[in-house]
Amino acid sequence: MFSSPVVNTINEVTRLTKEEELGIKEKRRLQDMCGVDDEFKNDYLNSYFETLNVSNGDEDDWNRMILKALEFHEFDDCKALINMLDDREYVFKYKVDLQKKFEEMVRWFLNKYMGSLQGQSLRTLQIKEK
Repeated sequence: MFSSPVVNTINEVTRLTKEEELGIKEKRRLQDMCGVDDEFKNDYLNSYFETLNVSNGDEDDWNRMILKALEFHEFDDCKALINMLDDREYVFKYKVDLQKKFEEMVRWFLNKYMGSLQGQSLRTLQIKEK
């Protein structure tokens, strides 16, 4: 960064020219900014890698096992899956499993739940017509 030319007089207190004082102040400002950036990077990266929870494939992951065991037989099962989506960290960690289970839920909802409701409404219409 370039600065505009200044009258390069010597300060009686510091015995430095104006240009040297500006250089020292700029150097301090840059060092302070680097310190803040490094601190932010360290904190951010440490927290990021802690959230990854990298583990080997042999370990049992109870959350993943619960997701795989979840089956849809009634509407409350759908609500249970949707409630799992409230936790951002959980969604981030189990995104792929949740996508598969969500697609399964939508298929069940449209085919079974809505299909059964549609059948009921047709039956009630037929009964009312008679």
